[in-house]
Amino acid sequence: MRVLVSGYYGFGNLGDDALLGVLVEVLRNRLGLPGDAICVMAASPRETARRHGVRAIPRASAWAIRRELSTCDLFISGGGGLIQDQTSRRSAAYYLGLLNWAQRHVPTVMLGQGLGPLNSGVIQQWAHRVLPRTQAALVRDEASVRLLRRWGMPADRLFRGADLTFLRWRTDAHPDAPCQAIREARVNADSDEGHTPYALLALRGRDVDASAGRLRDAIEELAQRHSLQPALMAMHPDEDRGPLEQLAERLEGSTPVLDPSSVDTLETMRCFRGAEVVIGSRLHALVFAMLVRRPCLAVGSERKIGRLVRDVAEAGGPEIPQLPLGGRPAQPVKLAAAVNCISDWDDRWERAVATLSDRTHQALDGFLRRLEAIMEGVGQ
Repeated sequence: MRVLVSGYYGFGNLGDDALLGVLVEVLRNRLGLPGDAICVMAASPRETARRHGVRAIPRASAWAIRRELSTCDLFISGGGGLIQDQTSRRSAAYYLGLLNWAQRHVPTVMLGQGLGPLNSGVIQQWAHRVLPRTQAALVRDEASVRLLRRWGMPADRLFRGADLTFLRWRTDAHPDAPCQAIREARVNADSDEGHTPYALLALRGRDVDASAGRLRDAIEELAQRHSLQPALMAMHPDEDRGPLEQLAERLEGSTPVLDPSSVDTLETMRCFRGAEVVIGSRLHALVFAMLVRRPCLAVGSERKIGRLVRDVAEAGGPEIPQLPLGGRPAQPVKLAAAVNCISDWDDRWERAVATLSDRTHQALDGFLRRLEAIMEGVGQ
């Protein structure tokens, strides 16, 4: 079997590239596919192919996509918040257009999607027409399940898990040794007290641009009240690094801006593991924090973050504080006060993350059984 995979891959976004890594592992370990049977549409095909051991084509090349659709057996719309128009209608149109195109040639499935928000009437109508025609969908939240059910997708095609990266719970080892970037930045260097605790802040560039002054004040208050040195993480370097570097210049002392594209995954996860607390306005900052057993705090009002916060609470975990950044007049960002409300890592965290992981494993099992039936039907 040959598969073609689409998603937001090859842009240097740590979360999306982690999702691709999990998806490729599933195709290899559960379906037995070799790397040359997996083709990924990517912004940087050569780097994506090297990093994940697959074939890759330019995501903007209609000719290359047409060629792969003529030879593949399955089209996978990969994980993440792809089909939404909150950030860009163009993005939703791109992925819906790919699905619509692929449905004329091969069976199509969605794996690890979180759908919405869909604010445009045109995009809603198009999604309503295209998404229920996929032969199977594993989605990461209940809101996506309700949307697809309302649009008529049969229950036997629909599976609800959590973010695909929760499949790595209890499988990845993350040593306590600090990563090289942290050592070089002297955030975690030896001090008179033997250790300098730090807070890892993984903030979206556009959030920093919109609230730079308030975030500066909040981070400095956090550092003073909790004796936590800030370290900034650019999880999507092209979008985040510039604003974070400008923010770092406005902070007292030397604040490092960490770029995960320059180190391997293990080193990046060590940065999360070594933090006293992880503060994120990117979804996967919170997920990665939980995977390495660090308490976390959400910043911003993105719907997908709110869904994760609810999922953790419904799974029996502690409530993750979620601070808004917007509002008129602009209100102070009370990071220091919110950190006081974060629960230390305990059995509630463990049970909640285990529940989300188990749910995703079970959903994946059902999804793969459905996929096996789909491919058997095609072969007849």
